[in-house]
Parts: sequence; structure tokens; C-alpha cells
Amino acid sequence: DNLPRKVLRWMAKHRQLTVIMVMMVLLISSGITIWSLHREQEALKAAQIRENKLSHLQAEVSAQAHYIDSHFLRLEDLAVSLANSAMYLIQDGPPNKERFYWIEAFQNPKEVPPDLKYSKLYQKHVSIKYPVVKTAPGVRKEDVTPLMQRLAPLRHHFRKTLLDSRPGFAPILVSEADRLLTVHGIPIRWAFIGLEVGVMYSYPGKGTYSDEYDPRVRPWYELGAHKHGVHWGNPYLDIQGLGLVLPCATSIYDRDNQFYGVLGMDVTFSDIIEDNLTREGSVGVIESFLLDGKGRIVVRSRLDVDVDKESPAEASLQLETFHVEEVVKAIQNNKSGLREIGQSGKSRIIVFYQMKSLKWYYVEEVDTSAILKTFE
Repeated sequence: DNLPRKVLRWMAKHRQLTVIMVMMVLLISSGITIWSLHREQEALKAAQIRENKLSHLQAEVSAQAHYIDSHFLRLEDLAVSLANSAMYLIQDGPPNKERFYWIEAFQNPKEVPPDLKYSKLYQKHVSIKYPVVKTAPGVRKEDVTPLMQRLAPLRHHFRKTLLDSRPGFAPILVSEADRLLTVHGIPIRWAFIGLEVGVMYSYPGKGTYSDEYDPRVRPWYELGAHKHGVHWGNPYLDIQGLGLVLPCATSIYDRDNQFYGVLGMDVTFSDIIEDNLTREGSVGVIESFLLDGKGRIVVRSRLDVDVDKESPAEASLQLETFHVEEVVKAIQNNKSGLREIGQSGKSRIIVFYQMKSLKWYYVEEVDTSAILKTFE
């Protein structure tokens, strides 16, 4: 009598118990199957939620990149418009009796512009009605006086350009505009024109340029000279005391396409960060960046950047490469996307999107757990 026969004989004698046992086995098997299916559905649901959240994050970063791109395009349009206004006044402007001030007048209490006063924003005496005229060493005033007289009305364009760089288009009172220019600040802090003949027209007016200052050898002049379009340079420490600024410059050409000089503008880091790197409604964002096409950090949302105070005035900073090599390689291949990385034992999501006009990238580093918790 072998084991199978014993089992069959036992089952024949205990039919009711056998049926119960079979039913229990079937129930347990069904329960395991249902539990497995439930776990699988939950996993699929979690994966779908995760995918939806990451897609939503990518869409938000994309929208912010487009917003930043439009903001920088607006600044570029202001630069081009100011350069065109300067060339119009030089070539075709009607005779004028506008007043202009040499730097020596800014330095002589008896000859200063009537509105010259101390500005909390600039931490020096400035004029928001009159730019300053500074000749390069060896350039005689009498040789450039007729040219500067034609350019004198540009002071109104300078003021309008700075005010137009603020967010929004609502009209403001003159008193409010004056406060913006001298106390609160707006994105464009300095605007200036350097001409190839060796003279500079800079707004707001101030008397703090050194005797040796020659606009034609400054980094901002070299940035835009003999080029077409608006060009953005590396950040540098402002010689006038505004901290880190981002320069842009464009060449000035006459109607015969002859090079005349360079228009430059400086945009402060604090305004770039406040207006562009702080996304409303963002969740879990650790830090935001603007990277150039090589994957180097142009601007970051943290201002604790180590700046060498002993570096030469207006020396451009050496740009640091972004810390995620995989993202840098993607950027160098003109790709946008999302990467998930581990950093200090925590999961991080890096989302990067190209700004089409500048060819820069807007990047957000996000805490993965914070993003996923928003679905709970």
C-alpha cells in the first residue's frame, strides 16, 4: 500500500473534510491572486501619478523658460532701440539746445547738474536727468563737442529705457519713477554708449570715472564691438559698486554699415533672480539656474557666490560648470529634458529647458519627495 493510495483512501473516508480543504486552498489561491493584482494596480497607479507629476513639472519649467526668454528679449529690444535712437540723433537729429555735462562738471560743486544728489540705491551722487560725458585719455573735448551736442537729447531715451525694463507697462508718476531710479531699483541699472572716437555717454550721470577710463578697452565694449545683434557676457563685479551684474552690448552702425561704437547695459543679479528665477507656486525647488550653451552657470538663485574682491575691476567671473555631468552633456547637444539623480543620499530631479532666443537653459533642481508628496 503506497502513499498515493493511502491519501485516496483517506479522502474517500473523509469526503466533507476533503472538500473543505480544497475550498480553503482555492480561497487562499484566489486571495493571493487578488492581492497580487491589487498590488500591481497600485504600482501602476503610483507610476501614473509619478509620470503625471513629472510631466506637470516639465510643463511648468518649460513655461518659466519661455517667460525668461521673453524677458531677456524685451531687454534686448530696449538695447537695440536705444542704439537706433543714438544713431538717429548722430546722423539725422534736428539741431537742439539740450544741456549736457562733462565729468569735470560732476566733480565741481559749482557746475553739477541741478538734480545731482545722493542715491541710496547707487550709494553715490547721481543725476537721473543728465548722463555724464567722459572722454578717453588723449581725446580733446573740442573735437567731440559737436557730436555730444547732437547726442544730448538721448538723455530722455536713457531714462525711458531704464524705466521700461521694469515688469509691467502701467504708467507711473514722475515721483514714483524717480524713486524707482534712485531708491528701489529696476532691472537695468546702467546704460551707456562708447563711441569709437573715444567718448562715453553714461546714465545715470556720476562723476566717479577715473581719468584713465577709456570705454574702448572695457570688457563691455569688446563684447559688442564689430558684431551684429545683442550679446550677453559673463557676470562681473560692477566697478561702481552694484555687486554682480550681467552685461549686454550691441554695436552701433550708421546707415552705410560703418561701425560707430557700442551700446552697453548692465542688469543686476538680484533683479534677474527676483524676476526670473523665482517661479510662483513652485514646490520643492532647491535651486534654479541659468546655464549657457556649454552647461556653465551664468546665474543661480543663491547669491552666496564667492567673488574675489581683489580681482581687477570689471573682470568677468570664471563660470562654473553645472554639477551634473549628464545634464551638461545633454545641454551641449541642444537637448531639453529631465534627469533623476542621487545626491547626498537623497533623490533629486533636474529639469532643464532651452530658451530659444538666447540658447541658454533654465534649470531647476527639485527635491523628488516634495514633488511626489503633492499628490498624496
